[in-house]
Formats: sequence, structure tokens, C-alpha cells
Amino acid sequence: MAKLIYVVEDDEFIRQGLCEVLEGEGHQVKAFANGRLALTDLQAQRAFPDLILLDRMMPVMDGDAFLAETVHCPVLSGIPVLLFSAHREAKDSVANPQVKGIIQKPVDLDKLLDSIAAHASPSRASSANNL
Repeated sequence: MAKLIYVVEDDEFIRQGLCEVLEGEGHQVKAFANGRLALTDLQAQRAFPDLILLDRMMPVMDGDAFLAETVHCPVLSGIPVLLFSAHREAKDSVANPQVKGIIQKPVDLDKLLDSIAAHASPSRASSANNL
């Protein structure tokens, strides 16, 4: 079943590649170059993504700051997140229940697709009135 997935990644090449792969798998994708852009978009929505693929290190607003902002809103904090990180120690430093897994860079597409299938919400048709 197709999911709405947000890709939040500052590297344009990686962001575009992920979008192409996910769209090729039948998913709807919205892409953002940093956490601030994604958060602004989420705050304006009436329907929310089934999953967020979130880079940990980005300019403007990194993944950790994005997660810190979403924790204040029950609707946003319920969206599952898969973090991207090039750092091996990232697994030990995330203690947020919203984070369902960490995808190491470079991305193994099979593992990524398996993680999306395992963790994406069934439907995020929540109302923005809960924000």
C-alpha cells in the first residue's frame, strides 16, 4: 500500500535519489532540504505523512532539533521517524520513541524499504486541529 513519506535531507543528490526510489515503489513523497522546512509544512497540514526519513545532520534545523520540536505536539510526535546518519555511534545516542530505526549512510535500499514497510503508520488522516 502506498504511503506518504517525507524525505528530510540536505544533500540534494541523496534527496532526489531517495525520492525517485520511493516514487518508483509507488509511494507519495514530499522532500525538504532541512528540518525547519519540513516542520513548517507539517504545521500547515491537515493530513500527515505515514513516515519521516530524517537526516540527523543538516543546516538550519538538524534532525535532533526537529525531533525536539515535534515532541511538543501529540499529532507530530506520533509520526514514525527513520533517522539517516553517517556516524556509527548514532544508534546509541537516540532515546526518542518516535525514532523507529537508524539507517546508516551510505543507504542500503533494501534495508530502507524493509524499514519503511515495518514502521510506516497505516494512515495519518489526523486533523491539524490537534496541533
